[in-house]
Amino acid sequence: MAFRSISALNLRRGIRESLSLHELRLGNKKFRAALLLILIGIVGRLLLLNLANIETVLVASLLAGTYLGGMYVVIVPISIMLSTDAIIYVARYPGFYPLGDIAALALFIYSGYVMISMIGSATRRRHLAFRLRSIAVLTSISIPLTIFYDIWTAAGMWLTITGKPPISQSVWQTLGMQVPFTLLHILSSLIFVPIFGTIFLYYLSQPAEVDAAAIASAEDT
Repeated sequence: MAFRSISALNLRRGIRESLSLHELRLGNKKFRAALLLILIGIVGRLLLLNLANIETVLVASLLAGTYLGGMYVVIVPISIMLSTDAIIYVARYPGFYPLGDIAALALFIYSGYVMISMIGSATRRRHLAFRLRSIAVLTSISIPLTIFYDIWTAAGMWLTITGKPPISQSVWQTLGMQVPFTLLHILSSLIFVPIFGTIFLYYLSQPAEVDAAAIASAEDT
């Protein structure tokens, strides 16, 4: 009996490991969850484009790191930003800033969202263990993370655009101008993290039909 229990446990682990090698398939629930976050980020960013710093990319990046982890720490934020930037900066703002400056600033913006996702991934075990409490904790964490992101990208803005002629601002002037936008960004996080976090957790709480069926079939065998 003990041998059969150990064998069944090892078989389950083997199935889960083999399933993890095929995450980038539509039949995998984690991959579908990542697509949901990418959709939230893209639609939210485009619909809220005219509202300064009211956006859904940060919450999508944070949720990807906290609840998915792995390759999705990079895939989710980069997919959202690449697809939406192709519309925003190419179609809407052609020639507004030099392309080289935009590309340099994009490094700060993209890396900022990836870092948010990575920090979320560092707290992943804790949040998975306390699903009901995790939304409140995640919302609280989003405040310092939003401030960190805005300081990081404001520094990038100064290095790439505002600190250079013809604008030639000091770094403190750039950071000072960022303050009202950061307050709006914090408000955005306080609204969207609990809303989309609750929706996303509800989706994750639903049974994974494909994985469950594979494990049940292995147990029968």
